[in-house]
Amino acid sequence: MHNSDHATANQDLDEVNLKEIFYALKQSKLLIVCGITAFTLVGIAYSLWLPKIWTSSALLTVSESSNSSFSSSSSMGGLASLASLGGMSNGKSQKGSKAIAIVQSREFFDHLLSFDEVLANLMAFKSFNFEENITKYEASYDSEKKSWITSKPPNWLAYKIYKKTLAIDFDNKTGFVTMSVSHQSPVFAKSFLELIIRELNLLSRNRALDQSQASLEYLYEELSSSQLSDVKIAISQLIETQLKTQMLARVKIDYSLESIDRPYFPNERSSPQRKKITFFASFLGLFLSIFFVLLKFFLQKNLES
Repeated sequence: MHNSDHATANQDLDEVNLKEIFYALKQSKLLIVCGITAFTLVGIAYSLWLPKIWTSSALLTVSESSNSSFSSSSSMGGLASLASLGGMSNGKSQKGSKAIAIVQSREFFDHLLSFDEVLANLMAFKSFNFEENITKYEASYDSEKKSWITSKPPNWLAYKIYKKTLAIDFDNKTGFVTMSVSHQSPVFAKSFLELIIRELNLLSRNRALDQSQASLEYLYEELSSSQLSDVKIAISQLIETQLKTQMLARVKIDYSLESIDRPYFPNERSSPQRKKITFFASFLGLFLSIFFVLLKFFLQKNLES
């Protein structure tokens, strides 16, 4: 009987507390509304203050290597499989990882800086005029003379911006590579991504050609000095492979990464996402307002008790 009375009292106390809490929230509804409104306005102002970012992306696939392309038509044996002197990767995963590592390397970025206005758009960009399709730069850079008025920014600092601007996602299973560039200028985002892909393929082709040429010079020298017929046959097969490697490198433009969906001009900004920012600010205002009212309510209850 005593336990039943105690449980009933606790239930009544809980009901009273819930009613008091609901009443406190009802009494402070104006404060809650003001809190939500204030946070919403701050969220809207913040989303309007953030610079517009445009993202151009491309879907790529790892190009087939010369060895895999000609394996079905080649009659080489075990020795011919050693013809990786051309410096090409054995599988798509390895070749894709290598291509991404090149794009993200400092050496490759230093090569990109040799092109006009790459460094200026990364380090001295001010705004983009959509009506006139003109990029405006900071006072530190003279766009007409294409020269720096102040001291030229160091490459290591520009490399940090480059790493934030570029995004790469590689699927090891399919060999698909999604590469994107985000920038305040949609024109530069598209052109810079095209430049990265083009120069990656060009440098990969040149490296393969140089390495293959060096291999051919060595093999021709060995062929002329060798007296054994079996060795000459093996060397001839290796020479054939290197010639095929050179042919593929000279003919195939997309040597390292082949475009499935080429870089496009972004018609819609990728950031800021103003609706999400405003919704989050409103929710935060609601949460903090209710928290403040409840905190005030319980503090008053403790003082009264």
